[in-house]
Amino acid sequence: MKYKLILIFALITSMAKGQEFVSFSFEGRDAVTGNVAAANPVIGGWSSDPSVCRVGDDYWLVTSSFGYFPGVPLYHSKNLRDWTLVRNILDRPSQLPYLKGQGIARDGIYAPHISYNSHNGLYYMITTDVGHGTFYVTAKDPASDWSEPVWLPDVDGIDPSFFFDDDGKAYIVHKEDVTGQPKWNLHRAIRIIRFDTATGTTFGEDVPFCEEGVGPEEKLGRDEGPHIYKVNGKYIMICAEGGTGINHSEVCYKADSVFGPYTRWSRNPMLTQRLLNSKRTNPVTCSGHVDMVQTPSGEWYGVFLAERGYESLHGRETFLMPVCWSKDGFPYITQEKDTVPLNPRNYTFFDDFKTRRPDWITAEGVPGAQMIRLPNTKFVAETSVVPPSRKSAGKPYGMVLLRDETHQYRIDVDGTAVNVVKVGKKGTCETLAGVSLPRDKKPLLLRMVSDGETLRFYCNGEEIGTGAHVKYVGSRQAPGFTGSVIGIYK
Repeated sequence: MKYKLILIFALITSMAKGQEFVSFSFEGRDAVTGNVAAANPVIGGWSSDPSVCRVGDDYWLVTSSFGYFPGVPLYHSKNLRDWTLVRNILDRPSQLPYLKGQGIARDGIYAPHISYNSHNGLYYMITTDVGHGTFYVTAKDPASDWSEPVWLPDVDGIDPSFFFDDDGKAYIVHKEDVTGQPKWNLHRAIRIIRFDTATGTTFGEDVPFCEEGVGPEEKLGRDEGPHIYKVNGKYIMICAEGGTGINHSEVCYKADSVFGPYTRWSRNPMLTQRLLNSKRTNPVTCSGHVDMVQTPSGEWYGVFLAERGYESLHGRETFLMPVCWSKDGFPYITQEKDTVPLNPRNYTFFDDFKTRRPDWITAEGVPGAQMIRLPNTKFVAETSVVPPSRKSAGKPYGMVLLRDETHQYRIDVDGTAVNVVKVGKKGTCETLAGVSLPRDKKPLLLRMVSDGETLRFYCNGEEIGTGAHVKYVGSRQAPGFTGSVIGIYK
């Protein structure tokens, strides 16, 4: 298993150094207002479960990576609007020992949380490898290498986060796992356990301390994704509620003690879009899973996940909005029918494979593929490849757009032809169109073009396939926690 992970890691750093690939580029062509200061999502392409912290003038943000490698992308910003992908925190096989056999869209690394402990000068990233447990890693400098994982056997369930109080005491809150029969199908509780920063371990009882919220009559998922903050001497806890689909929301609580009792805000949810008309123009849906951060000037903002519409190509992305405070001291982002603004920006990307880029990800479930998260609905993506020998009977290689193991479009190059291929259930391949391999030995320019509804496929400027439905790799036909990715494979 460890050898397999080493091969995956090597793929990212050396895949395109062979003869097959010369370059890869991406250009977004979505309709935008041009107001970059109001861009939403602030991180385009699937960027689920964002968590953010600030130290000085630097903001650091992480998102889920699920079944992809490397894990937990780390973004940096000075203004909360413009984010740069600095590195991936889990970039060594030893940090992801259970990746083998995990699916792309529903397994792997869930809901990482990043925080800074001013008492020891360490950054912490805590997360769950679903089915295998909770762990954390640390770093003095978040842009440098992070430690090996420290596993926490006393923290079950998902969505753990650290809270470092101003007296130096530390805690972990998380959504519990279920042992025995839950009170109803989607019932869970939030738990809290003490953490010793000196030994790096938990101690004491893992206390179930929040079981308020929605009831069985509402048929909504219970609280998850908890975060605790201390504001004006009060403890504020926010949680995602209602599941991660269209009923997703965020709720808040307040207490005088970190262990509660917590009072649920009377005007919850503090964020949701589930109350709005599904036929509205440019809808933002599924909003929730908030993390809050305070700027140096004292303003508060929330980063959260949401989707562009009901059939998004991108899955759950990172949005940003200001946080307001009620007169009774609770945070909120929307109330009633307030809308989350949608103003995507167009992204460009180019790689000639001369240096290592942190954007590339891969997955065991799609062997040989190296991809970037798809940040735009309308786009042009190209890769220049060296053609194989006509006598070659080797494995095809080329370009791929995919949502998961069974929802993909590819442009395949082999020893005789260039084919457009649709990958379906159980990995079956259907050839949609094709042309003969050009006789000269010049590099081939493969291109995918999306107008938001259909895909067109080209080789050296000649159209070889059209009319493929983009929604085939969208969230309605291929549900899951990730979004579409695009790139190269061999």
